[in-house]
Amino acid sequence: MAATGSKTLDQMVERLAAASDPKRRYAYVLWLARKLPAPDPGLFCDDNRVRGCVSQVYVRGTLQEGKLHWRGDSDAQITKGLLALLIEGTEGLEPQVLVAMSPAFIKETGLQA
Repeated sequence: MAATGSKTLDQMVERLAAASDPKRRYAYVLWLARKLPAPDPGLFCDDNRVRGCVSQVYVRGTLQEGKLHWRGDSDAQITKGLLALLIEGTEGLEPQVLVAMSPAFIKETGLQA
C-alpha cells in the first residue's frame, strides 16, 4: 500500500483502493470536493491557473514556518475532488517530503482509466 510520507494521504489512498466498486471511489472523490474549503477571491488569477486542463483549475501553495499550505478550486466536481485529495493529503508537509513523494500512489487509488 501507499507510503507517501503523508499519513493523511496514505489513509485516503487506502480508502480509495479498498472500494471494489468504482462508483464508491468517485462518490468519495465528490465528497472530498464538497468539503474543500471555500476559496478566497484572490485565488482566481492567471498566476494560480493550472494550464492545460479542460476544467478551470486554480491552486496556490504557500510556505509558512517550513510547512506547505494549499488553496485550490475547480469548476468541475471530479477535478475539484482530485484537487482536494492532493490538498488535504499534502497540507502541512515539509517541502522535502513532497519532493521525495513518488506519484505511484495515484495508480493505487484505482481512479485511473
